[in-house]
Amino acid sequence: MEFSLAHPVIKAFVCGSLSGTCSTLLFQPLDLVKTRLQTVQNSVQPGSGRVGMVTVFLTVVRTEKLLGLWKGVSPSFVRCIPGVGIYFSTYYSVKQRFFSDRAPRPVESVLLGGGARCVAGVCMLPVTVIKTRFEV
Repeated sequence: MEFSLAHPVIKAFVCGSLSGTCSTLLFQPLDLVKTRLQTVQNSVQPGSGRVGMVTVFLTVVRTEKLLGLWKGVSPSFVRCIPGVGIYFSTYYSVKQRFFSDRAPRPVESVLLGGGARCVAGVCMLPVTVIKTRFEV
């Protein structure tokens, strides 16, 4: 079956999944630094100096090399690829169901996006917990 003949919901899922792949590769280093920074901030003694994002970034590169910034990318892929696909396909399906005759108003668009994001978030929550544990 050709992609152009696929059901629109399948197309939305595939395009969302491709988007999730690209964004995961691009932003994984920032996600890892954010997670490490949160871990460090919880263990810092009161009155001691602050640990910043650049310090954490340089520590990871120094101790784990440049590729260490992508530690935990596998669980991120497992979470983001289907998660963004679920978001896009849910968004498309609900929009087609309730707004096939007209474009949604701004508030309806916010609710539509928020609802689709909630569905994707609930579906992928267990994988998010695993991903965070890999990063730490």
